[in-house]
Amino acid sequence: MSSLTTKKAIAFAFKQLLTEKPFNHISVNEIASKCDINRQTFYYHFTDIYDLVEWICLEDADKALANNKTYDTWQLGFLAIFELLKKDEVFIKNIYKNVSLELLTNYLYKLVYPLIYGIAVSYTHLTLPTNSL
Repeated sequence: MSSLTTKKAIAFAFKQLLTEKPFNHISVNEIASKCDINRQTFYYHFTDIYDLVEWICLEDADKALANNKTYDTWQLGFLAIFELLKKDEVFIKNIYKNVSLELLTNYLYKLVYPLIYGIAVSYTHLTLPTNSL
């Protein structure tokens, strides 16, 4: 199984568990068991469940945004993000209730900043400093 396939299986198992119980009652052992891997395989890919949550957020957002990262298409990208939020309501509500504001802010920054940066570059046709990416 490839690394990406394993990560996707872990993410899928975690999201399934979220439909059964709240975030704070899910363990790495349960996630590993659900997708037929051992704990060490989980830790090979993620440092902890919060790292998994961040990966899921970034991966899902990247898929939702796809080719909608320019000045002409950013509205479609944001619409896709809102549709994803609605589709993954159980995941989103659990994350909102169980992840610190600091981590949520960090996730949102990692999602939104590159998008806004790309839109600004495509609109202005300028090279902007990237030191804060």
